[in-house]
Amino acid sequence: MTILKLLHRNLHLVRQVHAQSREYLTMEEMLKKIPKFLVPVTEKVVLDPSQVPRSQEALPKRSMRDSFCEVIVPFGSNPDLHKRYLSPIGWVRIGRLLEDMDIFAVWVGLHHLLDMKAIKTRPLPYNLVTALVDQIRFVHGRISPDRDLRLSGHVSYVGKSSLEVSLALHQFGEKPHPWNLITHAWFVMVLRDAVLDRAVPANPLKPASDLELKLYNQGKNNALRRMTDTEESLLRKPPTEQEHFIIHDLFLRTLNPEKHTFQSRVRPPGYIWMEDAKLKKVVICHLEDRNQMGKIFSGFIMRQAFELAWSNAYVVCRQAPTIEFIDNIWFRRPVEVGSLLYMASQVVFTEGHRMQVRVCAQVVDPESGKQEETNTFYFTFVVSKEVDQMLPRAYHESMLYLEGRRHFVSRSDRQEEEYCGLDVP
Repeated sequence: MTILKLLHRNLHLVRQVHAQSREYLTMEEMLKKIPKFLVPVTEKVVLDPSQVPRSQEALPKRSMRDSFCEVIVPFGSNPDLHKRYLSPIGWVRIGRLLEDMDIFAVWVGLHHLLDMKAIKTRPLPYNLVTALVDQIRFVHGRISPDRDLRLSGHVSYVGKSSLEVSLALHQFGEKPHPWNLITHAWFVMVLRDAVLDRAVPANPLKPASDLELKLYNQGKNNALRRMTDTEESLLRKPPTEQEHFIIHDLFLRTLNPEKHTFQSRVRPPGYIWMEDAKLKKVVICHLEDRNQMGKIFSGFIMRQAFELAWSNAYVVCRQAPTIEFIDNIWFRRPVEVGSLLYMASQVVFTEGHRMQVRVCAQVVDPESGKQEETNTFYFTFVVSKEVDQMLPRAYHESMLYLEGRRHFVSRSDRQEEEYCGLDVP
């Protein structure tokens, strides 16, 4: 049984257990509840050292059922929300859903860290922030704005100070399947001391069944895979022998056959120079986009990056693309209110009907000119026609091409089988 089937089955089983006692919240109601459990940056925080756990062993263990929760996004039945989520081409704005998934992952994490059944639960003396979006897999990239959505999820793995949150998004449908699967997502959240900004241990997770143990082990494997990917990055190691051959073959395709020189290069039919597949924008980070900690909300940054990548793909292939996969979104450093956020998008790899788009976000100090990278994003889009292939000119473009190809191949290896035969509740 694949990991997606395991996750889906576990969500279904946990939902049955919670059927009588679960609380049905809308996204708006959830947003009003979250500030009660986090200390806002606008308040002066005086921490009692005894409130901050010193070790993971001193904390009570949790099960996956403890963190399970659901919320409804009722844009199908709420006219005001319908306008907010509706895109110009008639489908749901994926960027809005990325914002919802990000804040919902915080809500799930709070259920793991706090005893929600207690009469009084004090605000956490530390912050829960998004460190990474491991992957988001779309079963359907074009979502109807006329039917409500349901977000559900639970913590599936815990490190020393991190939580892996597994989410599923379903849309209200018709019998015999009243809820149809739209996407699965894996977020990694980290705990930081609210004052000292250092790592804080998280409650350990104890699997309660064989199914949960498999999900837990998969979470552990995900963490190991991310470490391996970092070590094998092209920023640290040279390309493989196969990748060297790929780049050399692309280079040979650009040589003018009528001239015996490396300096005369031409673009063959069916190819696009990578330098011609770019799109950029600047985002001014306002107060209204900050989170509870006073930094720019990570969901807002994801929405901005997605909409730029989607526009980039649209311009390059001249057809409205559909999102299929998102992975490897690292939040390397927080973005401050008032920052100028430079976003650069580029189509780095194509194959058949699919396009791999990379977005790099940098904070820029206009007075000093200093730039710091805050995020990188990889999006896979699909269109109904064949897409021209990308052609790098310079060495750094070749590295971007190979990195995009690695993400594309990794997505393909995991996605083909795991989407087959998913049961829905």
